[in-house]
Amino acid sequence: SATAALAAGVDFAAFMLNEPARFAERGDFLQVRTLCDTTIPMPFAGPIEAVAFDLDDCLIDQKAWMDRKLSLVLAAMTEGPLSEVERSRFELEGRRAIDEGPWDRTIDIALARASLDLGLRQPLIDAWRTAHPDRVSFYDDAAAAWRSLRQAGLKLAVVTDNPAAGQRQKLARFPDDMRPDTVILTDEIGQPKPSAQGYRLAADRLGIPVHRMIAVGDSPWRD
Repeated sequence: SATAALAAGVDFAAFMLNEPARFAERGDFLQVRTLCDTTIPMPFAGPIEAVAFDLDDCLIDQKAWMDRKLSLVLAAMTEGPLSEVERSRFELEGRRAIDEGPWDRTIDIALARASLDLGLRQPLIDAWRTAHPDRVSFYDDAAAAWRSLRQAGLKLAVVTDNPAAGQRQKLARFPDDMRPDTVILTDEIGQPKPSAQGYRLAADRLGIPVHRMIAVGDSPWRD
């Protein structure tokens, strides 16, 4: 995005550094960025009977879930080996790691950036795994789509990667009107996406041909 801005005559880097623009020289043109819809032909005919949703960052806000987890971990650290200053540093770097990723190394990154003893790693990971937030945050449009599809009589599945124990925590917080008809945790079957095996298994459990189901996800690479 900064490259596109530069072409349009705005030097973001210089602006953030409070320096004069060095590279932005706008010519006799206007730089415009657009989004477009891509239509992919369906390789089958007939009605759709089911929809398989991804979980993280598709149905639910993963960052919000992790922020709540971190708050629970911090609450458990009020009495322990960390001083108040060290605890504050860990919180700052933990929330920064959640925002920036990668999420599978949140604890390691937060400890390293806060310059804390790496011996804390395993106790913190254990506390993270047992921390169970009281709710998940659904994206409003995703929840509305889910309920509309349910009212239309379609069967609904969740097919999701990531460690199974953590995914079960999230699914346990689903309200009754958001309960899927089946859940496939690819961690349990050893077939993470983009393998199609999880979708085939979901269709089988729903009792429908796989070509009567479509998938909804947030990643064009994995989903």
